Amino acid sequence: QPAPEFELNHLQFPHDIETNLSFLKDWQKMAACDSFVYDYPLGRAHYGDPSYVGISRIICEDLKFHRAMGVNGIDSCQELRACSPNMLPNYVMGYTLWNEEADVEELIQEYFQAAYPAEPQLAQDYLEELSELSSCDYLNGKGPRINPDMARRMGEITALCRCMEEPLQHTPDTPHWNALRHHNQYIRHLRFRPLPEPSSVLLQRGAEGSG
Repeated sequence: QPAPEFELNHLQFPHDIETNLSFLKDWQKMAACDSFVYDYPLGRAHYGDPSYVGISRIICEDLKFHRAMGVNGIDSCQELRACSPNMLPNYVMGYTLWNEEADVEELIQEYFQAAYPAEPQLAQDYLEELSELSSCDYLNGKGPRINPDMARRMGEITALCRCMEEPLQHTPDTPHWNALRHHNQYIRHLRFRPLPEPSSVLLQRGAEGSG
């Protein structure tokens, strides 16, 4: 997309990638110097992916585009302790910055084997499904707030966490497993239910005598 023309005191910052890239290309024509991306993958978006698996894949994919964009790294604006239930995103980010040929699936498997001894596949299967049911966009206020599909998925998240409660009790007493058990209880409080139809609300109010 073409960048909008400059107008003093009436700047309109773009929200789409295409226009932002246009600004980058125009700037690069004037300043042929070293540069890096300032981004927020672990500043806001990660709240919408409570397992951190999906956001890790996005981080890896984004970093691999940097060289083609003409930038040489990232300043990750984030919480220092973005580590609940694990630090997979930081691990993937650091490794990919060091080796842009890194295979994210191999990194995920390596991390889970090290972090969740005895039952790495149990942890990965659980967190993969949790990530599939989640939505970074919805939890960050993007899209319609009344979203029946998201409400259904949140219900499935609650059911998934309940199903995993018993298996998690039989995993080793290690920091990562203990954090995952705590995380399981925490995520169960994210309950989004579909709102009743307006007529149902009115009928309920009438039955309660509230007019």
